[in-house]
Amino acid sequence: MGSVLDVSNWLNPARLTLYHQTNASTQWVRDYCGQRTTEPCEHLCDQDTGVVFAALSSIAMAADGNGDGGRRRGSQVGDISLHNSSTAEEPSLEEEVKEEDEKEEEEDEEEEEEDEEEEEEVEEEEEEVEEEEEEKEVEEEVEEEEEEEVEEEVEEEEED
Repeated sequence: MGSVLDVSNWLNPARLTLYHQTNASTQWVRDYCGQRTTEPCEHLCDQDTGVVFAALSSIAMAADGNGDGGRRRGSQVGDISLHNSSTAEEPSLEEEVKEEDEKEEEEDEEEEEEDEEEEEEVEEEEEEVEEEEEEKEVEEEVEEEEEEEVEEEVEEEEED
């Protein structure tokens, strides 16, 4: 009767693979499009002629650049090709993972730097507190010595 069109292989949303099965043959159409999406695409298949009208909207249009939705007019299912798909190069999954890893490393380094700065600030504050305590101790010792001297003077005067 007609043909069955199924969306499958969503391992990489930028690399949309359409599984198209006709009466006697199976066609794979790969769409390397310049746009990313996680939304499922709707596809319409003309039951009489077997021509796929890929209702991929901007996705397919971005892939072939001529706005016909990723198909050539009058082409049969076996002839479907996204002939300009190489113009919209998409970074490979490895490159994406590498970029994400680099971003994470940069973020980790920034966090480490922030942590180090915070530790330095805490150490500086602790040093300031210690210095203040030492100054207080010295002041107290000086006051005690002065009091002792005053007491000694008073005692000497009393003896005289």
